[in-house]
Amino acid sequence: MDLQALFWFLLKKRTQNSRLTARAILQRNASERMYRIRRKTRLAVLLLSALVSHFTVERRSWQIPRTSAWFDLAYSTYSNDQWYANFRVSKNTFHFLLDELRADLERQDTEMRKAVTVRRKVALFLYYLASTDSYRSLGNLFGLSRAFVCICLRQVSEAILKKLKPKYISFPKGDELVQVIAHYKERWGFPMCAGAIDGTHIAIATPPHNHVAYVNRKSYHSIVMQAVVDGHYMFRDIVFYNLGCSGQLFPEDVQDTILGRQVHPVILGDPAYPMLNWLMKANPENTNTP
Repeated sequence: MDLQALFWFLLKKRTQNSRLTARAILQRNASERMYRIRRKTRLAVLLLSALVSHFTVERRSWQIPRTSAWFDLAYSTYSNDQWYANFRVSKNTFHFLLDELRADLERQDTEMRKAVTVRRKVALFLYYLASTDSYRSLGNLFGLSRAFVCICLRQVSEAILKKLKPKYISFPKGDELVQVIAHYKERWGFPMCAGAIDGTHIAIATPPHNHVAYVNRKSYHSIVMQAVVDGHYMFRDIVFYNLGCSGQLFPEDVQDTILGRQVHPVILGDPAYPMLNWLMKANPENTNTP
């Protein structure tokens, strides 16, 4: 029995050793196979690199070549009258705008390309306001793409609203209000007038939401801009959407005696406006107009 047990033990041990040896052989073969595959891959990459280096690869430009020759010529050679005819401002006013807006519009050059100058951005904006030309034509004149023309117009508009509107467009108060009233009386013969008001419709693309609310009486989509100007045709107040006035518009101490009655400042409007204590309108031509 002892010999038989020893025999079966040795047989079992040999079988286990054989299994381990077979597993080791399989692992070694797999490692050698992976090594050969990696070696062939490296050789293929080296051969492909050598072949590519002997051929010239044509690279496509990511930026279409453009030119701003017209604007450069206009800026350097146009007289003051020619400049005003195209941009609707004098060169002095143009340079004033450059100084005021430079901090908000100037960008840094990169290794990929040079940034568009502030001079070209402001000139593009002014030319668009003066001509309302298409984005394609503006891009051809100023050497820019249509997409960047749209971006540029928005950037300059936002810079003007941020930097210039609070400084230069404000409703007259105090001594300035008295001067505006005096100028209206001297030039137009109307006493206690602090400004003239009117509105206009600005056409817009169809809004994605609630577009019916933007359809005007002429059946196209628009937003309403309302403005007040003084006797020098200077804008004193501009509003969009939120039309109306909250609080007291003129101080109580600004008044004048006309035909024995105390009259406070008023704003002149067309017959479409209602008659208010601070707004006076002309007699309506239509008897149905309130």
